[in-house]
Amino acid sequence: MIAEKTGWTEKYIMRKVSWESIQRMLADAPAMKKVKTEPKLFEGDELAKILGM
Repeated sequence: MIAEKTGWTEKYIMRKVSWESIQRMLADAPAMKKVKTEPKLFEGDELAKILGM
């Protein structure tokens, strides 16, 4: 992820960038959270229409 965002090679990251810097970069990176959604319930005519009945 860091190599993609910075354009640095893996070799450069492993030899020239401190572990503390990498930890800060990862902590500052945007995160994604999973959001649970409730399944939509279909009834009668609506369900028949979806199933093509």
